[in-house]
Amino acid sequence: MKDIIIVNQYFDPLPTDGEILEDNVSSSTLASKVIGELIKSSLAHESSFGLNYFGNDVKLAFKTVGRSFKSLGSPGVQTDTRGISISDRLRLFNNKIYLNLAYDSFQDNVNNRKPEDETLHRNTISGGVSYYTPDYLPNISFNTRQYGRENSAGYTYVTLPDGSQDSTGNPVGDQTATNTISLDQAFSFFGAKHNTGLSYNISASEDDYNPGAQSGMTSLSLRMASKYEWNLETNISYSSTVQTSLNKANELNYNKFSASSRYMLLPSKLWLSGGLNLTMASGGNDQVNAAPTDPAGNDATVRSANVDYSRAQLRVGSVYRPAKNHKLKLSAYKVFHEDEGYTEFWSARQAKNKDGTNFIKQDDFVTKLGYTYKF
Repeated sequence: MKDIIIVNQYFDPLPTDGEILEDNVSSSTLASKVIGELIKSSLAHESSFGLNYFGNDVKLAFKTVGRSFKSLGSPGVQTDTRGISISDRLRLFNNKIYLNLAYDSFQDNVNNRKPEDETLHRNTISGGVSYYTPDYLPNISFNTRQYGRENSAGYTYVTLPDGSQDSTGNPVGDQTATNTISLDQAFSFFGAKHNTGLSYNISASEDDYNPGAQSGMTSLSLRMASKYEWNLETNISYSSTVQTSLNKANELNYNKFSASSRYMLLPSKLWLSGGLNLTMASGGNDQVNAAPTDPAGNDATVRSANVDYSRAQLRVGSVYRPAKNHKLKLSAYKVFHEDEGYTEFWSARQAKNKDGTNFIKQDDFVTKLGYTYKF
């Protein structure tokens, strides 16, 4: 066996196939099965077929990735999966309207290492329409995505010796729906070229086996990128996001603002840049069960955690190219962070108590200097 077994990080433990575990299995059969299993679990394969006709761009793809597959080029690639994907992109009205449709179906347990009823199936249906309008009107896009996971496992209910009920099993059944609408418009104003965009996103998730785990998110974002005749580029963006979980018992609000600029001081040699990132978050959760007593010794029955923090980052930098293949980069960051989150307690004896205040004020300064040579 020492000649055919290699123990390292790239392979899972040897397969536990019934024939391999039999005492009377021949050496040749054992070697063949072990080597075959190791090769099968460490390989990946992807193939696709494309067809373009009558304005349709159709693509059919099949992919399988073994449980022990390792990719040096993309270490984060998902393993232990197999499935197909079908997509079609249809162009209409002289390429003014694009329709997109796609369907993906994948499952894990490629090498049959776990029970069949725990094999996870993932299905995604997505579609969208984009309308490219005349220059004086904004382009419009709408996209939707329905994603679901499920297996055939179920709960097994048992009665414990003390008479209480318990359950075992690992059933999965959840769905997430996401819808996005966006507008973008390019225009010229005061000798500068501007590109603006508006996007609104809403998503919701449900779990068939845990109705209390419903979550959702809504987000609105604005952006504008500008190029001026005097070698100046600017970018401004703003986004507002609301996240809910536990059937809206938890709600967090995020507001982010970003502004940056880049100026070419020497043609193709020296760039100066600067910017500001600002993040503010607030929210918390409704009443949840707490410890029998709060830190003050009162009989606390419920508590509420509150979030309240802000973070601002100022940055400046420069890029200098002394020669064709050489680049020097200098950057500096100043971060201001404040956190005033706290926890509130309620009790039958006493009114609301504010306790556990966590005030943090932190300022960081970072400087980076880098050199790059392009061969």
